[in-house]
Amino acid sequence: MAAMALATTSVSAHVITRCGASKGYAFYFDGPFVNRGNSGWTEDGISTGGLQLFQSGPDYDVLVTDTLGTKSMRGDGFTVVRIPQPRPEYTMIIATHSGTGVVEHYLFKLDPSGAGTVAWGSLKGGRSLFQKSSLFVAACVPP
Repeated sequence: MAAMALATTSVSAHVITRCGASKGYAFYFDGPFVNRGNSGWTEDGISTGGLQLFQSGPDYDVLVTDTLGTKSMRGDGFTVVRIPQPRPEYTMIIATHSGTGVVEHYLFKLDPSGAGTVAWGSLKGGRSLFQKSSLFVAACVPP
């Protein structure tokens, strides 16, 4: 539904790239749902999901698909900002949510067709169920 909402709000919205399963690591802090023995580094990832980078005029959005479904960062209340890069093959996106205190960051290295790689991660602080910092990598294909 999130993808449909984005597509209907702007006729000029287009997919820049689609990225598949993500692999990486996360550092979990001990807290209400993670005891001290289970805190620290662990392999993490999204094996049955992916990301899509959208652009509509000067605005960007990232759609994330995981076991909970598909969500639009903008649709979920994130402020999504593109950070200009000196080399055209790189696109950096930062998404922040003041209500949850979550920060997500995406660094895409793409050829003109949209093929390449994304390194992305999230920072989840005290307002999240799990306090963690994670970093993932995924392959991207043209839309």
